[in-house]
Amino acid sequence: TALEVCDSGVNGLVVTGFRNTTVQQCTIRDSNNNGVEWEDNVNGRFHNNAIIGTGLRPGRGLAGNGTYIALVITGSRSEGNISRNNRIDSTGYIGIDFRTGKTTIADNVISNFCLVKDDGAGIYTWNNPHGDNTIEGNTISFGRGSGEGTPEPDQHHASGIYIDDRSQNIAIRGNRISFCSTAGIFIHNSTAIAIKGNVLYGNGNHLTNTTRAQLFIQRDAIVPVLSTTLDLDVRDNLFSS
Repeated sequence: TALEVCDSGVNGLVVTGFRNTTVQQCTIRDSNNNGVEWEDNVNGRFHNNAIIGTGLRPGRGLAGNGTYIALVITGSRSEGNISRNNRIDSTGYIGIDFRTGKTTIADNVISNFCLVKDDGAGIYTWNNPHGDNTIEGNTISFGRGSGEGTPEPDQHHASGIYIDDRSQNIAIRGNRISFCSTAGIFIHNSTAIAIKGNVLYGNGNHLTNTTRAQLFIQRDAIVPVLSTTLDLDVRDNLFSS
């Protein structure tokens, strides 16, 4: 606890293969690649930490996917992990990226993301059928997007919460999401998602975007879907432009 990690050449903190471990009251600042990599941990707790200034130097992080992210939660054996009451500010790509089941992401404050890489989110998952995941009570704001160097530089793709291809059984409850370029919540080729009691406002604010909304739900032919029905439960949310 009370650890400070600054100016890492690659990743700030790597926690792998632990059971019932806790990381709290730490500051991870100015990592060139990822702030924290949390892999194959069971019943872990990542609470009351700050991850600031992750992946803001283009080309200094590693190549490919899974880079320039503040907190990455992965692993075939990961389950029962809770990320709560953390502050994540100024991230090159994604705030929290999780690819696990039985994961709770709650009461975090995430701001200023997708500053270097595009098509990301404050909280993101992809190809995640593991189930029993909860995203609750987070405050997410200012998903900027970065279209430079892409075929469509005037399109900025950054959402507050992005549930991507072939994910399912995720509860999104009581989050407050604002001022993201694409959407407050983006559901893409995913099923069995509960979206309840969220407040979404000022999203879809990049005026040249062709894709923008408070809540954006899209099914397309990019990947085969897990189910022929969306099975979405959307209720008691507040949407405001």
